[in-house]
Amino acid sequence: NNVENLCDLPVSDILFGMVHNAMSSVDAGFYVFANHMEDPIVDSLDAGFRGLSLDLCNCNGKMQFCHGGPETGCGIGRRDPVETFGQINDWIARNPNN
Repeated sequence: NNVENLCDLPVSDILFGMVHNAMSSVDAGFYVFANHMEDPIVDSLDAGFRGLSLDLCNCNGKMQFCHGGPETGCGIGRRDPVETFGQINDWIARNPNN
């Protein structure tokens, strides 16, 4: 994260901010009340967050990121894990020193 005074500290001594339900967005098909930003994963990484909470559940036999469980979560939004991890991987490739 380019904060020099943290470089010599063990990871257990550093606090990391985390984004809860980072996969949720209207653009990804989540209801407006079940999301946090326009594009939470890329926006969060750009803002410096390195912890992304992603909820995985079984939606009708298919593993998806969703907000909750199969009873409620799959109905209020779901996101393909391969696409989502691809988005994260693309960000890492564009920002190798972050």
